[in-house]
Formats: sequence, C-alpha cells, structure tokens
Amino acid sequence: MSVTRIASRYAKSLIDLSVEQGKLDRVLSDVELLLSGLDNRELYLLAKSPIIHASQKLNVFDGIFKGKMDEVTLSFIHLITKKGREAYLKDIARAFIDQYRELKNIIAVKLISAIPLTDDKVEAVKKKIASTPGFDGSIEIETEVDPNIIGGLIIEIGDKQYDASVAHHLEKLKKTVTA
Repeated sequence: MSVTRIASRYAKSLIDLSVEQGKLDRVLSDVELLLSGLDNRELYLLAKSPIIHASQKLNVFDGIFKGKMDEVTLSFIHLITKKGREAYLKDIARAFIDQYRELKNIIAVKLISAIPLTDDKVEAVKKKIASTPGFDGSIEIETEVDPNIIGGLIIEIGDKQYDASVAHHLEKLKKTVTA
C-alpha cells in the first residue's frame, strides 16, 4: 500500500474520531505539535527506525508529549506505534492537516517573495484571492522569503502556481531571445 494511502486512511480515522468526540480543533493543535516535534532529526529517526522496539518509542513519545496532548491524540500515536506504522507519523500528520482544511473549507496559500512582505501586502493578496469568483472559504497564508526570485511574487495554491517573479520573467525573456 502506498504511503499516501496509508497516511490518508489513518488521518481520516483520526478526523472521524476527533469530530465524534468534539475535539477536532484540539487534535489539530496536537497534530501540529507532533509535526513540529518530528522536525527534530533525532525524533524523526527514532520513529523511522526498524531496530528500536515499539515500547521504547512509546516511552519517548510519552516523555515528550504526555500532558501536552489530548488523550485522543496520544492514544492514536500509541495505536500507530503498536501497529508498526510510526514511520508514517509525519505523513499522517500532514494528511490530517490537509483533511482538516478540506473539512473546514480552508485554502492554504503560500506566498514566496524576495524580501519579507508587510502585513498590508499579505492582506492585499488575501483579499484578492478571496474576491475570486466562485471562491468561498477562509484562507490560511504562509509566507516564505527566497532572494533567488530577485523580485515579484510566487503564489502557490494547492498544486497550482502563479509565478510573477522577476527571475521567471527573465527566464522567459532569455528563452525568446535565444529562440
């Protein structure tokens, strides 16, 4: 079974359970905490290691997350680990966040600019996207600075990308001049 399918199924189960118990937003914050924890190289390697026994992994997870997470989320991590799927925790967490956004009709937008954007500019882009015909939902914006784009802006919405960067325009110009 593919990683995407595994992650999607477990994430769906956690979504359903958290909705049933009225803890969806709490579990979301727990999953975000888990995801940021798995950004730690040592914890990520521990979760992926086939050599380390599940009970040792559970002791580490409990040591880090117990008291900081709801019992639903902690029990879920225990279940995943006991089933030998802890190597997929990062993928499951990302799938959970994606499914949460879909459930709550939240559009994730990534803005990439050469210099940090002011709050006013971020808000202007947000309003422009919200005014698009057929759009109904809320927008969650993540910003990133990439000096390599020289100037302008790259907007990523899902699997779509609008590239209005100076680097992109220079590349297009270079292709037309050399053609």
